[in-house]
Amino acid sequence: MKFTLINQTIIFLLFNILFTLTVQAKTSVSVVLLETEHVNWLNFKSHNTTAISQLQNLKNEKQRIIADLVILTQAFKKAGANYELEFVIAPNHKRAILMVNNGAAVIVGSDLFRNVLPQSINISSAIIKEGKLAKAIVGLTSNQKLKSVKTLKDLQKLSAVSLPNWKTDWFVMQSLNVKELHSVNQFKLALNLISRRNIDFMLIEIPKGYSPEIIMNNTAMSVVQGVKIKMPGSRHFAISKVHPLSAQVFENLEIGLSILRSENKLQTFMRDIGVLNAYSAHWTILNE
Repeated sequence: MKFTLINQTIIFLLFNILFTLTVQAKTSVSVVLLETEHVNWLNFKSHNTTAISQLQNLKNEKQRIIADLVILTQAFKKAGANYELEFVIAPNHKRAILMVNNGAAVIVGSDLFRNVLPQSINISSAIIKEGKLAKAIVGLTSNQKLKSVKTLKDLQKLSAVSLPNWKTDWFVMQSLNVKELHSVNQFKLALNLISRRNIDFMLIEIPKGYSPEIIMNNTAMSVVQGVKIKMPGSRHFAISKVHPLSAQVFENLEIGLSILRSENKLQTFMRDIGVLNAYSAHWTILNE
């Protein structure tokens, strides 16, 4: 009788251990990031002392990718999904979208403009809704003509630079009808044109904080105060349609995003990092 009871006890304990391990086992979800985004995320995790799923704000952060990955993590948690984010690196967002499109990864980690996403992938509900985005006009601190811009006509007398592969930015730049519009294929090259070849301005996300002067590429640059450029389009996460985990990840993401939206978390995180910028809320939109 004792032997039987001992055996039954051992079997019961083993069953409980196996059940616990099964319940706790996480499903790996491949998330595509750019190298710089990955580095920024690792840096964030190295100094963050609060569980990602418990974060209430991001007031000390500036990088969009931090907000995006916090949103993804919390959305999955809210949906009850036990996922482990496994990062894979892409050289640019175009390649990241391609990797998701062909099923090499489940989801792109950064939110993207709706107009760059193909119909052959799943597109999440909006992280940032249409009409909520604007960008700053930035150039050399020494450029007094740029600093004096108050109207679209003032801006149209100047030269600009942008990246054609930033489709929304390029479309907006073309619509401004500036005196000269130069194209480059890298952000650093755009900065070089401004600092070394007397190009007047480019568009950037409105910096978080109240100082108009920023250092970019070791060059003193200033944001033109009081005016901004409205950016069309909404931003979304891109999820594969062909990866084996696609359906469940998409469903859980939408459940989680709905909950975060009802808690005002999406707006809070994006405002905290400066994408939705309270400081510039009263600025004049030049292209409206």
